[in-house]
Amino acid sequence: RSSNLSSGKADVITDVPVEKEKTLNQGDKTTTSSVSGFRTSLIMYNHTSKKMTKPVREALDKVVDRESIAKNVSKNHATPATGPFNTKLDFIDKQQVQKQDIDEAKKIMAAQGYTKAHPLKLTVSTYNGRPELPKMAQVLQSDAKKANIDITIRNLDDIEGYLKDKSQWDASMYSFGTIPRG
Repeated sequence: RSSNLSSGKADVITDVPVEKEKTLNQGDKTTTSSVSGFRTSLIMYNHTSKKMTKPVREALDKVVDRESIAKNVSKNHATPATGPFNTKLDFIDKQQVQKQDIDEAKKIMAAQGYTKAHPLKLTVSTYNGRPELPKMAQVLQSDAKKANIDITIRNLDDIEGYLKDKSQWDASMYSFGTIPRG
């Protein structure tokens, strides 16, 4: 899409990957604008995985540094999440962004028997269809390691097909639109 805009084959495009924005803005014939949307990026838990217990999900939730991801991965083109829906929707109460708390995540994992010597091993899938997701997975992998969670990332071409076989994955990076329609 970005190449089509730069070459003049397209007049308007949407969903410009953040890593392409600077290049597009430097072009003579292109400019970008950014508006808040209703797409959310998330960690989807496999409810059939015996590893994804409630305490593990709570620990992973504490591992995520929402503000850093919005700033560094999304280059300030995202708002740190407070829930699954955009807070601009009139039926969403304003909530506080949960702060990262590696120490608390580590305590939760220790209570489940996981230590630095014996970490929990998870498989997290992601896909390039949303270029920010593999980067978010890498941030999650790095931060989770500090809480004794070792993540193996599987970057896939066919995420939908892969997710159907729940025996292959524990969690997945995912993205979808959240604005109610109809």
